[in-house]
Amino acid sequence: MGNRYSGISGGSSGSNLIYTTDFLIEVAKGQIQDHSLVFKFGRNDDVDSGTDPEDVWTYGGLYTYPSAAAVNFISSSDPADIGMEITVEGLDADWNPLSLTVVLDGTTKTAIGTGEVFLRTFRAYNSGSTEFAGTIYIYEDDTTTTPGIPDDPTKVRAQILAIDQQTYMALYTIPAGYRGYFLGGGISITTGASASKSAFVDLQSRLQGGVFRSQELIGLASTGSSVFAQDLHALGPLALPARTDIKARVREVSANDTGVSAYFSILLVKD
Repeated sequence: MGNRYSGISGGSSGSNLIYTTDFLIEVAKGQIQDHSLVFKFGRNDDVDSGTDPEDVWTYGGLYTYPSAAAVNFISSSDPADIGMEITVEGLDADWNPLSLTVVLDGTTKTAIGTGEVFLRTFRAYNSGSTEFAGTIYIYEDDTTTTPGIPDDPTKVRAQILAIDQQTYMALYTIPAGYRGYFLGGGISITTGASASKSAFVDLQSRLQGGVFRSQELIGLASTGSSVFAQDLHALGPLALPARTDIKARVREVSANDTGVSAYFSILLVKD
């Protein structure tokens, strides 16, 4: 028998408890009232010793968090990407969850929604039935000298590569009215042409109005394998108040062309 937990049934009042062999499975099934699970994953395929630190997302470089909510726009690097449906998820100006669906119009800059604003944008994916061929960019209003590609990197909020049809960004923000509990995760490096590489990857969090602080620093080294992985552990687990940003950052690599991937899971509990 596995570990046993008590939890609140999704369709019952707080006084009614269920008894289950796996609490988190029941949460995933929607059976535990006011509880949900978040799984975030990201990768940065090319971190160089001259460009570190970089955050773990496919666009690369350091992620820029907006200081105020704004309308987001979307476009593709491929003019043929017309009619594909993309769902974008994040938080609105009041830090509440916001999910909108938009239809691609090739390289033409298209507003996401009808005036809704995003304070955080942390996931996007192809929610239609047709794959897109180009690279998708989600960004605050910007010029696109190269059609479909925003000029200012600091305005990019998310990127989807055609090979994925889904964002890969190891960052998340706890919504208003919730508390998050960091359950754990993992990180890995790929060595590419060089079989001897190392990296330091930082799990960071930031309270609203504060600065990013290191919560755990993991060192990875590979001297022969093409991939080396290690778990992230949280003691407690780590509690994350509402409006807390959390992300994985590559602090340092020993050699160019180092790929880093990270994932983590969070239990959300409604206040």
